[in-house]
Amino acid sequence: MIYTPPTERPIPGPEYLATTRFLDHDVAALRAFARDTIAGETDAVGKAVKLFYAVRDGWRYDPFSMTLDPDDYVASRVFAMRAAYCIPKAILLAACARAVGIPAAIGLSDVVNHLTTDKLKTWMGSTYFMHHGYAVLCLEDRWVKAAEIRPGARGVVHHVVVYVREAGQPFDLHGVTKADILAIYAPGQPPMMLPEGMAKKV
Repeated sequence: MIYTPPTERPIPGPEYLATTRFLDHDVAALRAFARDTIAGETDAVGKAVKLFYAVRDGWRYDPFSMTLDPDDYVASRVFAMRAAYCIPKAILLAACARAVGIPAAIGLSDVVNHLTTDKLKTWMGSTYFMHHGYAVLCLEDRWVKAAEIRPGARGVVHHVVVYVREAGQPFDLHGVTKADILAIYAPGQPPMMLPEGMAKKV
């Protein structure tokens, strides 16, 4: 396992393309899925986007599927499931990315989920979620974290705004500009897609 402190970024290398116990992208079915998903795409970012949506939409998000069996966190095992929660889905996405030559890993962060359902809050015991999982992909020598805003109670959420700040920098709402905004969620609004040639550095 490669550990990268929260204040640092991973350094791309061959180890981020290697097959491991959990990222077993040498399994034929998983590799075929990854190749079929990116068919016709030559750009690394385009490949990553196609893989992201394929994993997001192909496996229903189910936090109640959590287990303590290590085998349930092997990418090929997740591939055979119909539903999973953030960590297994991040593992699957990272394995698929490695299968098509994109250096990848998973990240874990502790979050406070104010949008969780009452059922999940009762099951978890609080709104504090330890080890929220996400995939980290190296695209054009920059590490990009793929995540999606999914309100737990869409009927009561008006909107969500995600801002980008340097690590350790305090957040002051009065000092933010449009350039600080990474993504916005509102009911019925599609994912933000910037025009060709434009991007936001994270």
